[in-house]
Amino acid sequence: MRRGNSREAFTLIELLVVIAIIAILAAILFPVFAQAREKARAITCISNTKQFGLAHLQYIQDYDEVLVLAHVNGPPPGGGFTRGDWCTLLDPYTKQLKQYSNMYSLAQGDSQGTIYQCPSSTYGPPVDYSVNACITGFIEPTNNPPEYIASHALAELAQPAQLIFAGDANKYDEPAWGTPWSSAGEDLLRESDVTQCGENYPTTLPATEMADTDCIVSFYQQDYTNNDYTDGYAPVEDGWECKFPAFRHSRNGQKTGFANFAFMDGHSKAVRYGGFHAVSWFANPTTNQMNMWP
Repeated sequence: MRRGNSREAFTLIELLVVIAIIAILAAILFPVFAQAREKARAITCISNTKQFGLAHLQYIQDYDEVLVLAHVNGPPPGGGFTRGDWCTLLDPYTKQLKQYSNMYSLAQGDSQGTIYQCPSSTYGPPVDYSVNACITGFIEPTNNPPEYIASHALAELAQPAQLIFAGDANKYDEPAWGTPWSSAGEDLLRESDVTQCGENYPTTLPATEMADTDCIVSFYQQDYTNNDYTDGYAPVEDGWECKFPAFRHSRNGQKTGFANFAFMDGHSKAVRYGGFHAVSWFANPTTNQMNMWP
């Protein structure tokens, strides 16, 4: 008598159960893998900020404890630098910038593979970081009126451990690919070009304007409390294309991400949206200003 075939096979139901289990595991694990990749990018980014933050401290020691200029396009009164931005001025200490569109200004792509490229950035400007120009100064003789804003000295910084030097940022609007990129991130905040604070608080002329005015603190407190520019949302235009903090790390929606910053005492850390205070941006805010932006 012939014995029947004793081999057993999967039934359709069993096969579907196995496929369902695999799909569930994939749905669980893929986000974990994505989070791990983003964590690695964020670690690289914060390492970048640490490196150019320490380079800035070296620069300060060589320049009479005066902070680097955010941007300079022509000699200031009394002479000095002629052209450049904070990245090019720090290059003797970082040795990162291998190519230039010209001697002084970075173009799109010049910072690729350097500490000035954030791996989480998707916007592609010349530099993925910007400097706090409320403390670093700005020299532009070609503006009307000309701007000669001196950088602060180290001794003028009331709380350097809480004061931002530079960090994650992006342009305020969608990149205009038909227009050459000229900004190397030199103007994360710049008090001299703010013409209004809130509604009707006029600023002084650049030649006499102070960085730590109630007007400036009020303007940025309102802006940073209500807006998130990470994805290119345009702020109130005040006549210049500034860059704003980009909270592009560990991000799952508006006002949910982190941005990495170098601070004036040399440490770097991530800051969640909404984590700013007056002491984050201004050299020596008054008690009233800290109450305005606690």
